Amino acid sequence: MTDAETKPRILVVDDEPINVKVLVDLLRPSYAVFVACDGVQALERLRRDAPPDLALVDVLMPNMDGIELCRAMKRDPRLAEVPVIFVSALGQSPHEAEGFEAGAADYIAKPFSPSIVLARVGVHLALRRASRELARRNTTLEDAVRERTRELAIAQDVTIHALTALVESRDQETGGHILRTQRYVRALALQMRSDPRYLGALNDHVVELMC
Repeated sequence: MTDAETKPRILVVDDEPINVKVLVDLLRPSYAVFVACDGVQALERLRRDAPPDLALVDVLMPNMDGIELCRAMKRDPRLAEVPVIFVSALGQSPHEAEGFEAGAADYIAKPFSPSIVLARVGVHLALRRASRELARRNTTLEDAVRERTRELAIAQDVTIHALTALVESRDQETGGHILRTQRYVRALALQMRSDPRYLGALNDHVVELMC
């Protein structure tokens, strides 16, 4: 795997070539940088390629501005979690509030300080990594809980059948009664599940626990 494949991926979207050059020169030593000249081109690239780890987006651009691009990204499940940082000369203006309402993670005013850009980018990439790691751990924990629940259900089923067999070995009529009762309860539960009033309550898990 090459350095470009292991580096965090950043998309820079700006219609001013000088701004693009400054950001690319600043970021490229540490990140894999990709460029789009407006929102339309950026959205095409985002939908075609793997999602970036972060997007630096100018606000005022032709065809599709940065705010509309941000809204489009947040509507797309593949792109919704990508942090968007607006880079604009607008400063403290209504566009800043509008950008945050659209889902932006941060806002850097031009002319920007290289140290500020690098710091903000680093912070949001760290947050992105932490969020992914938390999601991964939650998934692992959920899988472990499901597996443990499955094992307990199997153990419970084996225990019930073992006890039934033990009772039957001593009293065939009692053992047969237990098995018949189990089948009756299961048939009744499955029949009740066809009634809309019980559909939500009698799912497969509940039926298995009852029987």
